[in-house]
Amino acid sequence: ELHLSDVPTPLLHQLIRELTVPNPRYENALRLGRPAWNIPRTIMLYEIKGNALTLPRGMAEEVWRQRPAGTVSKDRTLRGEPCAFEKAGFTLRDYQKQAVDAALACKWCQGVLVAPCGAGKTEIGMALIARLGRPALWITHTLDLAQQAKERAQLRLGLDDREVAVISGKSKRLGTKLTIATVQSLYRMELDELSRTVGVVIVDECQFLTPEQIEQLRQLVDEENLPVLCFGLRTDFLTHLFPGSRRLFELADSITEIKTICECGSKATVNARIDGEGHVVTEGAQVFLGGNDSYIAMCHACWRRRIARERAERTQKEKQ
Repeated sequence: ELHLSDVPTPLLHQLIRELTVPNPRYENALRLGRPAWNIPRTIMLYEIKGNALTLPRGMAEEVWRQRPAGTVSKDRTLRGEPCAFEKAGFTLRDYQKQAVDAALACKWCQGVLVAPCGAGKTEIGMALIARLGRPALWITHTLDLAQQAKERAQLRLGLDDREVAVISGKSKRLGTKLTIATVQSLYRMELDELSRTVGVVIVDECQFLTPEQIEQLRQLVDEENLPVLCFGLRTDFLTHLFPGSRRLFELADSITEIKTICECGSKATVNARIDGEGHVVTEGAQVFLGGNDSYIAMCHACWRRRIARERAERTQKEKQ
């Protein structure tokens, strides 16, 4: 938030120009020949109230580069009380180390980490917590995943039952260093104490969040100045963007991608779903938790060839 009277006119015009974007609803209505008279042509990604100019957090560095002489800033980011993870122990792979370094290199320590299945996103998240040295809130989607995260934290971060806690049912106790919760459990509790004690929020498997939940995380960053790091997949097993991932890419301050390699040596871009019999799944629900299905990372060419081969094999068996 800036004082409008302190912003040089050229910078103000630049900000308004860059933060005024075409409204996709308006353009879509025109393309389909529908009435568009009541749809704004543009979307303003800024707000002016009195002498206050509010901008997206991602514009902070641009504004700071063009600041007038003598300008000062105050960082109100919530960081929680510093805490040490003396017993933490990790053996990260090279690409995992690069992901941790990239996340920490972001000035605002928030953004999205995109990684294929099997890349070790939980391991990266635990390493980030240790490096940041702040009390953390770990958000996941099922109680089983929450318990798995707790076990990993005890193993990798060396935390005891007082230092790490899982919020579930009637248990609302916070860990002194790490609190783990499902999305559903957070909906049912007051978050004031969490916001006062947590120094960073990590969201695991963030592709399963709804666009509305992603916007709530963005609000948490903007209004509470709380760093949020999201880990997840870009696309589903049919190479379609998850709705939550799409909204994340639209709102994130920074995006870091972990690149993995297919068996053929090419870059893996497909999160192939494999059923209990070892066949590639080509239909079904986009969000699938549990069951006997597993996932492997493949390049698009190998994915298509495997689907074609398995279909040909099924056809051959049917003829026999």
